[in-house]
Amino acid sequence: YLADSGRVVRALDTLRDGLGREYPRSELTYSVKSNYLTGLLRAVLAAGYRLEVVSRREWEHARRAGARPEQI
Repeated sequence: YLADSGRVVRALDTLRDGLGREYPRSELTYSVKSNYLTGLLRAVLAAGYRLEVVSRREWEHARRAGARPEQI
């Protein structure tokens, strides 16, 4: 797979900013299910987002990317 992590982070930023105007107390997280490439998850974490997981496998991907438990 090929993914542009910068583009993903910019899209998250745009979505967060738009939602924040209507829902200022909301938090946008990145679903590991959507793409679990380690480099992409690291970029999302570095941009300040937390990761959303629903399975042990997704948890393992998040941890492998360097996410601390409080970032999941």
